[in-house]
Amino acid sequence: VFIVALDNDDTGKAGQAKIVEQMKILGIRFIEFNVAGEVKDPNELLQTNADALTANVKVAIEWANRRKSNVL
Repeated sequence: VFIVALDNDDTGKAGQAKIVEQMKILGIRFIEFNVAGEVKDPNELLQTNADALTANVKVAIEWANRRKSNVL
């Protein structure tokens, strides 16, 4: 299962929508999850608070595992 988590700005959201559309067409299992929280993107959170990014990714993985049958 892929975690799709691009930037939180308009460009990132538009890009994520395009990726999600293609993943659905290709039948690739994925979840959309905001691992960056309130900051611009995952890299900014990595630079400012790597522990928070790690925790958020773990939550995303746990969420995906609980929803396995519904993920797509």
